[in-house]
Amino acid sequence: MHERRALRRAAVGRESVCIARRGTGVPRVYGFPLAIGRSLVLLRNVDDFDVDGFTVLPLRGVTNVRSKEYERFVERVLGDEGQLRGVHRPQHPVRLDDWVDVFSPLGAAGEIVIVECENDADADFCIGVGTGVSSDAVGVHQFDAKAVWDSAPTVRYDDITRVRFDERYTHVFGRYVGEPPAS
Repeated sequence: MHERRALRRAAVGRESVCIARRGTGVPRVYGFPLAIGRSLVLLRNVDDFDVDGFTVLPLRGVTNVRSKEYERFVERVLGDEGQLRGVHRPQHPVRLDDWVDVFSPLGAAGEIVIVECENDADADFCIGVGTGVSSDAVGVHQFDAKAVWDSAPTVRYDDITRVRFDERYTHVFGRYVGEPPAS
């Protein structure tokens, strides 16, 4: 897979990338690849010249990896703005062989995650704490836009197109939502 080689090369060279993904209307992802596993890739997010949070993507959905003059410009701006020191691995290490390797340590740490299923006609978005990890799905004890804890839907791994965590957005929201209620 050409995309896997491009991601590895960027990770070794500490270069940023733009990742195109399978699906109509699925947005590109910008960031620094940190690790590539058997089926997933971990990136440090870059959004509007800001390094913030982490993204895990399934490799099966990656259709193109660009790392050219546009990304070198972004890196130059990030360096000038003091953002490059934010390119590091997550506090809670995750392995990337399968989704269980991602959700188990994040759920155990109580890390708020955003789980996206963008290929569905009704694009799904959950924000909450991963619970009930199984071999084919994860439960996400979610909260709503008013920071009220809600149900824990089960999300099948095959439907997941992106998982984000340790972002400013999740940290701020987490301060207002508090601890999840006891099950």
